[in-house]
Amino acid sequence: MSTLKVNTIQDTSGGSGFTPSSVGDGLIKCWVNFRGGNGNTTGINDSLGVSSITDNGTGHYFINFSSNFANINYCMTGTATEDLTNSGSRGEVVVAGDRLPHTVGQCRIFSQTTNGTASPRDCGRVEMHFVGDT
Repeated sequence: MSTLKVNTIQDTSGGSGFTPSSVGDGLIKCWVNFRGGNGNTTGINDSLGVSSITDNGTGHYFINFSSNFANINYCMTGTATEDLTNSGSRGEVVVAGDRLPHTVGQCRIFSQTTNGTASPRDCGRVEMHFVGDT
């Protein structure tokens, strides 16, 4: 196995210099695409750095990381859609952090409708991305 050691990474024209640590700090550390119910069994479709999903009731999930983040100050983004095989009932859905703070080893999220009721909703597909120090 070989090791590559550099101080600066640049594009082919010699511009856009970055240190290896600045590149690593900006990478998505883990992500997950999972089935959130809506007629399906909750489960991971594909992921990186996520060990499991815990279903805590309608629209409420714990995302468990394979390795802890360095602290609780990581960032997350996410989307959710209803089961696309049921084309008659697509709706707008948002994903948000739970009212409880997340931890270094787990993030708590919920999905809900945006139809004015803000009701919890299981979704056929939930996608989350996480960036932070590991």
